[in-house]
Amino acid sequence: MQVELSPFSNAATEAEPLPAVNILVIYQDRNLAARGVRIYRNLVHSMRHDCDLHLHLWTVSALCVPDFARLVMERAREADILMLCARDPGTLPGEVKSWLDDWRATRQPKDCAFVILTDRTAPAGLEVTDWKFLGDLSRHSGITLYPQPRGAAAS
Repeated sequence: MQVELSPFSNAATEAEPLPAVNILVIYQDRNLAARGVRIYRNLVHSMRHDCDLHLHLWTVSALCVPDFARLVMERAREADILMLCARDPGTLPGEVKSWLDDWRATRQPKDCAFVILTDRTAPAGLEVTDWKFLGDLSRHSGITLYPQPRGAAAS
């Protein structure tokens, strides 16, 4: 429970807690992680009165280590926004694609946005082979996919 003090009164008033929004950023390199953090900061700035944002950062290489992959999966199941920051999603290691597929299959049914930040331009409809896996992942799981190539407004 959150307690607010009014500047016009000495009495404390109870306010409803803000809803939590969990953002999980999985990044391939430091530059892409920085882009993900910039988007997070923009969200904090624009939504600070509407929700309580929580950021969790993990490197792509962590998904290739089973113990770390399990920890990241726990965070991902709670995520409202999963942001994948990759130079080229088509070059992701097989372990990462497998992890993403496991996440899709085991996540709780709730609204979730899947954001892809990349240095490559996303083709229309995600039909190119490099992007097909990510497009299929979102279509088959009911997750809204937001491809965000470098140079887009949010970067």
